[in-house]
Order: sequence, then C-alpha cells, then structure tokens
Amino acid sequence: VIASFGNTLNFGAYMVMTIPATLAMVYKDRKRRGIWLALIVGALGLQLSGLWFSGGRGPFVAAAAALSTFFIIAAALGSYRAVAKSAGMLAFSGIIAAVIISLPSPQGDVGLSRALSIGTLGDGTSTDIVGGLAGRLNIWGSTLKLATRWDVPIEEPVANSILRPVFGFGPDMFIYSFPFASKPQTRLSILDHAHNYELQILMEQGFAGLLGFAALTGLLFFAAFAIVRRFRAAGRNIDLTGSLLLALLPAMVGKMVELQTGVPRVSDLAMTFALFGAAIALYELVNRQLEADAETDASPEEPATGRSPMARTAPNQLVLGSTLLAAVLATAVLLTVFVSWDVRRLSASISLAAGHDSPSLDRRAQVWADAQARAPERESFTHNLSEQYVKVAKEQRELGNENESMRLILIGRDLLLEYEKRDPFEWDAQIGLSKIAAILAEWGKLEYTQELADRSRRIVELYPSYPTLVGTAATAMTSVGLHEIAIEYADRVIAVEETTQPWSKAWYAKGRSLFELGREDEAITVLITATEKQPGAEGALLAHQVLSEIYRIRGEPELSEYHKEQGADAITFEE
Repeated sequence: VIASFGNTLNFGAYMVMTIPATLAMVYKDRKRRGIWLALIVGALGLQLSGLWFSGGRGPFVAAAAALSTFFIIAAALGSYRAVAKSAGMLAFSGIIAAVIISLPSPQGDVGLSRALSIGTLGDGTSTDIVGGLAGRLNIWGSTLKLATRWDVPIEEPVANSILRPVFGFGPDMFIYSFPFASKPQTRLSILDHAHNYELQILMEQGFAGLLGFAALTGLLFFAAFAIVRRFRAAGRNIDLTGSLLLALLPAMVGKMVELQTGVPRVSDLAMTFALFGAAIALYELVNRQLEADAETDASPEEPATGRSPMARTAPNQLVLGSTLLAAVLATAVLLTVFVSWDVRRLSASISLAAGHDSPSLDRRAQVWADAQARAPERESFTHNLSEQYVKVAKEQRELGNENESMRLILIGRDLLLEYEKRDPFEWDAQIGLSKIAAILAEWGKLEYTQELADRSRRIVELYPSYPTLVGTAATAMTSVGLHEIAIEYADRVIAVEETTQPWSKAWYAKGRSLFELGREDEAITVLITATEKQPGAEGALLAHQVLSEIYRIRGEPELSEYHKEQGADAITFEE
C-alpha cells in the first residue's frame, strides 16, 4: 500500500472509487451467476476492510456519500427489488469485512477510533496541524489567509505580485509560502499541500484555475443529473448502460467529497481525472443511445461515393503527419526525462541499497558518497550524508584530531551549500547550515559568527510560525552578542506559549541577554522561569548554568552550587 499510494489515506481514497464500481457489477448478467456474485461479495469484503484499515476519516465520509448516491441512482433507474439486491450484496460483503477486521492485529482499533472521532474539534486552543477536523480547520484557515496575502519568500517584481492572485504560486511554492500565514506550530512538520483539492488549485493556479475547476465539476454534476433523469424517463431499468451509470457516477461523487479533505497523489489523481473523462463519455453515450431509441424511421443510406476508403486528402495527410511528428517528439522528450531523471535517481537508490549495510565502514561511506553524487537533489541523500560528516567531525574533535574534524565538517557544509543553490528555501538545508555555523563558532572559528547571525535571521524570516526555530535563533543571537535581537525573538516565542507549549530555550535566551545587558534582577526572574517551564530541556539546563554564574558573582555560593549541579544534568526533554 505504501509503495503504490504513498500512505494509507490515499489507499482509502482509491477504495472510495472502487467500491461502487464493484457493487455495480451485481447487475451484470452472467451464466454462472452464483459464482459471479460470490466473487463480487468477496472483492467488496476486501475493499471494505481495506477502507476500514486505512483509518482515513475523509475516505469514510466519502465512501458513505458514494454508496448513498449509488442507492439513490439505483432507486431512480430500477425497482426497489433491484435496490434490495445490491443492498443485500453489500450487507454480505460487510459481514466478510467484519470478520477480517475482527482478526487480531497490532492496530486493529485504528478504524474504530478514527470513525468515532469524525467531527471532533479537540480542545480548541492548540494551533498545531494534527489529524482530524481540528487540524484540517487550522490548515484551511491559514490557507485562506494566505489567499488574501500571497506572500513569497523572495522579493519579486510588482507585476508578479499583481498577477499572483490570478495565476497562483505554481506547483512548488506553497510549501515555502504557507509558514507566513500558518498559526504557530509546536512540531517541526512542514506542510506541502492544503489538504483540500480546491484550495490546492487556488494556491497553485490562482483564482483562474479555481474558476476553471469549479466550472468543470459543476458541468460534471449537471451532466450526471441529466443522465439519470433522461435514463429514468426512458424506462430502461438497469441494463448494461445503467450498470455503467452506477459504476461511474457514485464513484465520481464520492471522490469529489474525498477531495475536500486531501490532495491525491499523481497515481490517484490520474484515476480521478480518468473518472471525470469517463463520466463525460458516458453522458455522450447515453444521449446517443436514447436518441437512437427515439428514432422510428430508419436513416436513409448515403450514396456510395465510389472513392476508396483509404484515400486521403492533402490536408488530412498533413494533419496525420503533424500528429505523428508530435507523437515522436513527445516520446523523445519523455524518454529523455525518464533516463536523465528517473533512471539516474533509481540507480542511486539501487547503489545505496546494495551497500548501505556493508560491514566495512569505508565501504558504507563510499556508497553514501556515490549515491549523493549521482542524485545530489535527493534531500534524503544530501542531508543524511552531511549529518554523518558532522557527527564524525565531532567525534574526531573529541579525540583531539582538530584538522581532521575541520576537514570533515567543512565537507558536510559544502554538501549543504551546493544543495542550497538548488533550493535556497528548503529548511533542512538552512537548519543544517545554521547548526554547522554554530558548531564552528563554538570551536573558536569566529569568522563564522556573522554567518550564524545571518542564517538565524533568515530562518526566522522564512519560518516565522515555528517557535522552536525562532527560539533557537534567539539562542544563537545571544551567543554572538546580538542581545536586543535575541530578546525580540524570544518574546515572539513566549507570546505563543498558550497555543503551543512552554519554551525554555526562549526564556533562557531572553534571560541570558538581559544578564549580558546588565539587567541582572530581570535576568534572574526570567532565567528561573526558564528552569520551571520545561525542566530537563536544554534551555532549562543552560538557564541553571547562567544562574550559577550570576550567584557566583553575587557571592552566594550555596545558590551558585545548586544551579551548577542542576545545570550539569542530562537533557531529558526535547523542545
């Protein structure tokens, strides 16, 4: 499931389309009808259990909408006996699904807990992006806010800013613009789509794209209603064409409902638009069939032209030639992209998979380096390799090998600098480069202190809705002597504690800055608060260390020794 659909929610969304299509096959006449119905019941049972295990609340609601639409259309086209027939098959399938669901499994209660939590809004105070309706409302509210501002992480020409609402951010910029409108987040989790397909179109293609999609879906629903109405008026009951109506239209309705809570992957989206196309084709098919049935007189045969059916006019030959040329060019482009992108990245993954668990440390290091060199744009390769260089550099530093530690950490830094050229807004690269600058400054390389300050400012500018990053930036600022800025950043974080969590690092940064500025009494109060906000967090331990120094200077050895001992404890809480 994960390999094909990315996650279980996309799998559940796919089941929304397949369940009504499978149920519609009940009305197809077969010679061995008992075996046919048994196969349908078995397939439906597997699909229903798959939907349940996916744990997707959006797909649950969408499946209910699809099945409701199915029975409404079945009642409109056929008799109540026909509706009872499909309802009975669905009931038998539900029994099979219940048996499968009841089998012991590590997470057997996921479906039930998710189903019971549909519509739950949570405590109403947290602004974190979480699962369920509360999380979706946070995302949608922030996305709508972004649609009134259209912020981007770079300065752009006035013309671009004016046209941005019309044509949107494009396919790649939402992930970088969302933090400007997002509510404060406790966790470091980036949002790459709006969890609503219409909002995603608005973000990517602007109001022009949203208007186009609204027109498309509006026409699709109108066509579906018109098809069912004409088919019912013709009194044809549920024949083969009626089965197609039941297979496609409820699936389309269910998918449209599911699109309100998520954005499908390409594999899922391709089937979605294929379903839209099938609905349009079905509309044309039904109209032609009904028109043909309404004709009472045979159409007169057209006189033979005496012309070979293979004969083609010059314009037709030109069109054919142009079509073939376009097909050849499109094929060449696709093959080029496939070889230069997919094959290259796949070969890097195969190379890494073949040697990542080698018993030889040198072999593992070489495999990672080769994979990263083949696909440097793969952030998982570049960031992991850079982190390993930094880790080994620290180990070499502890062993006293300063030259080797510098060589290794600079290699890790160069990897991220190269990646930054490809994607200057990607936060793993920015955070990694900031951490490396902090380590180098800590090692006495003062030429990196300005870079640390600049990168901290940049992180705050790019990700203002992430208090943990802003708090870390405040700590970095006070370490390089920019105490007023550190206090400003710390106050930003402290202001959102009510909707996120206590942030000891922000209180520590503010307290240390106040101490460095000579405001000792204020510093003591703030630093004590830092120790109480999140005991065991790094910020709390650092606050104890500063308090120990303050009390030592004040000549209060007992308090100084107490805070010294507290500050020497191990970190037990990660902010």
